[in-house]
Amino acid sequence: MPTKLAICAALALATIFAFADVRNAGFLSFDDDTYVTGSPHVRNGLTVEGLRWSLTAVVSANWHPFTLHSHMLDVELFGLEPGAHHLMGLGFHVANTLLVFLLLVRMTGAVWRSAFVAALFGFHPVHVESVAWISERKDLLSTLCWLGSIHAWVSFTRGGSRAMYAASLALLCVGLLAKSMLVTLPFVLLLFDLWPLGRVPMRDALRLRGWWPRVREKLPFFAVIVAISAAAVFTQSRSGPMWSSEALPLADRAANALVSYVRYLGHIFWPVDLAIFYPHPLAWPPLPAAGAAALLLALTGLAAWQRERAPWALVGWLFFLGTLVPTLGLVQVGNAALSDRYLYVPVLGVFWTVAWGAHALLAGRERGGLVLGASAAAVLAACLLLTVQSVVRWRDTRSLFEFALEVTRPNPTAHATVAWLDLSEGKLDDALSQIDAAIGIEPRYALAHSYRGSILLRRGQVDDAIASYTRSLELRREASTLFQLGRAHEAARDPGSAELRYREGLELGADAPDVRIRLGWIRAQRGDLPGAASRFEEVLAAHPDDPAAHEGLGVTLEWMGDDDTAAEHYARALEGDRHARYALHRLGWIRASHPRSELRDAGEAVRLAELAASDSRGSEASELDLLAAAYAEAARFDEAVQIAERARQNARDADYAGAIERRLELYRKSLPYRRPATLRQGGGGE
Repeated sequence: MPTKLAICAALALATIFAFADVRNAGFLSFDDDTYVTGSPHVRNGLTVEGLRWSLTAVVSANWHPFTLHSHMLDVELFGLEPGAHHLMGLGFHVANTLLVFLLLVRMTGAVWRSAFVAALFGFHPVHVESVAWISERKDLLSTLCWLGSIHAWVSFTRGGSRAMYAASLALLCVGLLAKSMLVTLPFVLLLFDLWPLGRVPMRDALRLRGWWPRVREKLPFFAVIVAISAAAVFTQSRSGPMWSSEALPLADRAANALVSYVRYLGHIFWPVDLAIFYPHPLAWPPLPAAGAAALLLALTGLAAWQRERAPWALVGWLFFLGTLVPTLGLVQVGNAALSDRYLYVPVLGVFWTVAWGAHALLAGRERGGLVLGASAAAVLAACLLLTVQSVVRWRDTRSLFEFALEVTRPNPTAHATVAWLDLSEGKLDDALSQIDAAIGIEPRYALAHSYRGSILLRRGQVDDAIASYTRSLELRREASTLFQLGRAHEAARDPGSAELRYREGLELGADAPDVRIRLGWIRAQRGDLPGAASRFEEVLAAHPDDPAAHEGLGVTLEWMGDDDTAAEHYARALEGDRHARYALHRLGWIRASHPRSELRDAGEAVRLAELAASDSRGSEASELDLLAAAYAEAARFDEAVQIAERARQNARDADYAGAIERRLELYRKSLPYRRPATLRQGGGGE
């Protein structure tokens, strides 16, 4: 027992050391915005409304409410501090590492071989993606349940406890709510019946009659995975193919699966130049696919031939092959050929095959123990070093995808992602260059054409933006692209065409609240404020907590002169999304500067303004301008002057800088700012 405790402590410390730099990583703009930072329900932490939403939410073509609950808990505990979210994930990974060690020791009794496998699991570089990417919390959570389920199953096989059987089945169900990849668990339990549990003699492995008792006892497990598999295929199929309106032919998907097996083995045994995204080749030449098939058949035949002498090899190899099946793209989702995160569980089969194989080869020979120990230490040291180096690249999205461009060219998805980052940073020329490179590699890349439309729209090339969005729709008719095209038509001052596109998006299944809200804004811009208010109220009738609808109705009412009710709707918007930028801004100005004293509240103004400034990291002139006004309302004039001077320096527009200067003169005289009694429609007033 002291030895096992010492090994557990060493495993935990080494794994924490390998991944310690995740505490300095931020949220990625690749999926993290979908799962956490851009999800109002998750951003609000653990709420009844959020929990209710998670039960039916499909996020990135997946249904996994338990994963969403985990992200909500993180926000509840730590807010949107990414380092804390990363450390929580690392905690789950450490727990999984210890469970791997304890499970192998429990099933095999081989302490040091189990420790070696667990150490490889703990800090092998292929696991960096699962641990350092907040969106991959589902890997960590589902594996925690997977390992717990197997532990309970082992207890059942050794004691016949119905409670342990129920616990194993329950943990499978919970794990499937984190990630559907656990559908392979009943098959894994059957493999363990061969080795190391020995419930089916290896000599009877090919006799189907001998397997029936073991299959029968697992029928409830199979029933669960059939139901979850059907749901997963249905939800993912709704996302459609990535490249065009036609899915990849089955032959091309099968060829990629065969080649991916070999590529995965390469990543395990030579884990360098691992990227966040590996582009799909669409069609492999016959020779690589045939070569991969021949290698896989040869290794399978060798493992089967040696099954009685080396049962761990056959079980390990089949474990590796089988647990990867749900992720091989036979049902193609997205445009990745393979992903290292999919190895989180399957690598165990390879790891224990290496550990037990090396022991069988060298144990008992002269200096065999010394060679084993030295080799294991060298392998683990190399993995530890490579993992430490790899984790650094996960600090931000740009470094990840620029590295992917270095090691995986041609990579249109990486070009498109870097283009989107350039766009978000205002580097429009760089963004256009990157997106043109993506389209040059894959002219039928619909999303790239949509991104190009967004870049051109920001450059003020509205007609060209409309052409790019139209090309994207020709390749893949997406509701989201119709929505963006509608925004482009609004920018072209063509509300009729915008309205038409929004209505087409509704027919195609667009997010109805978002589209209806834009239709409300079109009415407002046309001067039909009562009609706009009715649109927003329609959304709220069906979605009473929709933050954007409350924002839209608040602005409309403010333009209509009903500041009291407008303030109520801004407050409701912040209840739905406490980081809603426009509601923070508008309500903050009302509380800081409204001419009527009953609507002003210095404490509330400061709270809202400080939250708005923290969200923009104190660099946006508009947020600094609001913060200065709030400090002035709270009679903190020295701070108001300092902040207003920063806001004036950061203002990009001369007229806006002049308005800030006029407010600054008031603060220097120890006077607060008072906004006009009536706001101009379409104007900010501040």
